[in-house]
Parts: sequence; structure tokens; C-alpha cells
Amino acid sequence: MEHRHPQEAQQLLQLRHEQEERTATVMLSVCGFPEDSEFDALSEFIHRTRHKDVTIAAEIYRAAAEALTNPRLKDKADDILAATKSADRELVESMKISPETMATYH
Repeated sequence: MEHRHPQEAQQLLQLRHEQEERTATVMLSVCGFPEDSEFDALSEFIHRTRHKDVTIAAEIYRAAAEALTNPRLKDKADDILAATKSADRELVESMKISPETMATYH
């Protein structure tokens, strides 16, 4: 069993508490159908079943995702991948995703 100095243990508990306060959920899903409405039931489900202490930071849904493999849509696919990296960074820094980044997904 590892022994810790009381001050170190207190710091670890504080860090754990801060991490728990910064917990959020992001729902990310894709489908091959072209309508955004395909995600309505999923969105409704996560909102109805989430724990009251869980924050849903964002819902990122991409309809017609299979079409993004088409070489003619490479620029759009690249934009979406770049936005996903930005969203990751934004979540770590502020626990939310900017409207500009979210707009890329549509």
C-alpha cells in the first residue's frame, strides 16, 4: 500500500474534485441518411436519461456521413475533421464548443 503525505493526499483530493466539476458529455454520432431528423430520437433519449449532474456540452450529429468519402467532398470532410480537433481543444479549455465550430458540422 502506498503511503502519501497528508498534504499530497489533500492536493489529490482537490484535483479530483476539480476534475469532477469539469465533467461534461459530448454526444457524437453519424448516419448515412441525409436528414438531420434521424438524430431526434437519440437526442431526446440522452436528454431524458442523463444524470441530473451531467452536463451535455454538445451534440454533434452528421447526417449523410458516408457521402463525405466522395473525393468531390474532400474539402468538406477536411473542414469537419478540423472542426472536430477545434472542438476537442475548446472543450478542454472552456467546457463548451463555440457556435462557429458547431456550424461547421451542418
